[in-house]
Amino acid sequence: MNKYIKYIVIVSVILLLNSCAVTTKKNLRSASLLPNSVELRQTMDDFELLGEVEVSVEYSRYLAFINIMNTINGEPTSKSKNIVVFHGSSRIPISLDRYLNRAVFKAYKAYPNADFFMPTIISKEVSQMFLGAKIKKKAKIQAYRLKVAKASE
Repeated sequence: MNKYIKYIVIVSVILLLNSCAVTTKKNLRSASLLPNSVELRQTMDDFELLGEVEVSVEYSRYLAFINIMNTINGEPTSKSKNIVVFHGSSRIPISLDRYLNRAVFKAYKAYPNADFFMPTIISKEVSQMFLGAKIKKKAKIQAYRLKVAKASE
């Protein structure tokens, strides 16, 4: 029993000596050159309207959960998916559904140099059928670009 106590004491002394460390602390003066807050105030006068595009989508809904896409922007659907998703200031999606997100790609193709797009009017037309519905959605998308300030010489 004495042997075990001797070993326990030796191991605890070794652990105690190993855990002691030398730390050096220096107090240095430093200052941040970054401001605490930055504000950018923009109005609609700072933007240039490039144009407006109307997008549409038609699909059929059966049994309230089966959706079959018929046309996107008046053309039959294809297997390729080009999707544009709008986000607000805090990455909250703006209320376009997944079908209109596929149709909005037309606005991106029409104005590739636009800085941002804004949905202005969204309409939905529903034709009820027995155990289903035919749905047509339309949206008007405006394309904007920042006006370039000319440097005064």
